[in-house]
Amino acid sequence: MTPLIDSALNGVKETEINGFIDATELEGWDLRAAWDDFKFGLSHGPEFVKFAIVGQNRWQKVSAMIGSWFIAGEIFFFDSSDDAFE
Repeated sequence: MTPLIDSALNGVKETEINGFIDATELEGWDLRAAWDDFKFGLSHGPEFVKFAIVGQNRWQKVSAMIGSWFIAGEIFFFDSSDDAFE
């Protein structure tokens, strides 16, 4: 995902991103993925204004809270997509 975002943001001077992740079917997270997400947060964190994460597990909610340490914007966790888009 990072190369796609890097390419999309290439040349954009002022970025303000509102992100959305549906993690309801995400079964786990390995160390390599966590490292990639950490690097992504460091390189693009200041560009995010709001980020909505939809999930159903406690570890996903905790991950969202930890992710808030690495982006400038706000991260919100929701149980449903409808609530997240609202």
